[in-house]
Amino acid sequence: MRPAPTPDLDAFERALDALRAEVDARLGPADTAHLARIEALGRACAVLGLAACWFGVNVFAVVLLSLGTFVRWAIVAHHVTHGGYDKVPNTPPRYRSKVFGRSGRRFIDWLDWMAPEAWRQEHNVAHHYRLGELADPDQPEENLEWLRRSRLPLVVRRAIVLLLSVLWKPVYYAPNTWNALENHRSRHDAAALTLTQLFVAPEGRGRLREVVRRCWIPYPLWRFGVLPLPFLLVSADLYGAALINLLLAELLTNAHAFWVIVPNHAGDDLLRFDGPATTRAERLYRQIVGSTNYGCGRDSVDVWHGWLGYQIEHHVWPDLTLLQYRWIQPRLQSLCREHGIPYVQESVWLRMKKTMDVLTGVATMPRNTLPGEVSGSGVVPQA
Repeated sequence: MRPAPTPDLDAFERALDALRAEVDARLGPADTAHLARIEALGRACAVLGLAACWFGVNVFAVVLLSLGTFVRWAIVAHHVTHGGYDKVPNTPPRYRSKVFGRSGRRFIDWLDWMAPEAWRQEHNVAHHYRLGELADPDQPEENLEWLRRSRLPLVVRRAIVLLLSVLWKPVYYAPNTWNALENHRSRHDAAALTLTQLFVAPEGRGRLREVVRRCWIPYPLWRFGVLPLPFLLVSADLYGAALINLLLAELLTNAHAFWVIVPNHAGDDLLRFDGPATTRAERLYRQIVGSTNYGCGRDSVDVWHGWLGYQIEHHVWPDLTLLQYRWIQPRLQSLCREHGIPYVQESVWLRMKKTMDVLTGVATMPRNTLPGEVSGSGVVPQA
């Protein structure tokens, strides 16, 4: 098989900039109105889920509570903290990245396991600008290399991944985001710690105390302490049912988020990289060949995917609105086809299977070792 020709990344970069200029000219009231509707949907799910707790432990309460939490993080907080609405004329202050979730507004806008300032550093900066590298704090293959290399039976490795998926926000995201923030703050002191060192090294104890104070106390205290209390005024049984619903919803929203977020950058058809990009054009190219999309195009699908069906577009332009991702997706796909750049879009179910294979060591992601060179199982044209 003849290798595909190397794409002209400089020309591709210019085409991307021209496409972005078109998007910026389209921004308007429809963008913020659409976000407000999605936000209202998430809040309605949370309220209706709590109301359903009056009927005891039931699947409707669990699913609605879970979806309310998922929408708040994956869609609203994710895109607002990236500055997706900062350029929209007359955007309400609560939808601006310099206001949303800042200081005391964390308890109004987005209270979750992760501290908003830590999420901004770990996800918005480190993950997005070092995608697929060893320096990427969210590289799934690298993070589970210990499991991939283990001699555990495959069925046990799969069970471990499933267990991690229902616990990953408190166990992984809370400490990892805070550790990334502290590493950034102390970068001039050469005091970077790995996530493992955070838990086991003496120098990680101070940071771990902050994880407890900033991450592991505020959210569960509110979610499992304050929210179910009104049911206790009626009966202990009703309080217990509400608490069980909230706990089950937490496990479900963890799993839901895991299985739509992690597959965005895992699979034997997506690239990893051994070092940083040397040019902006190369970095943009990496965002595409290191990411995958799902089915997308309408609210009913995009909400369940957490708007992660546009992950390629999101990594090329992290600061777009929900509506503009929908507009630009087919145009970027066409542009990639025109320039001979791989553009992966598949069912989330297929991507889940490919992700499980990578996380358990059944498959390995190809690596960009040198310009024009790929190692691993994939065959992808390189910059």
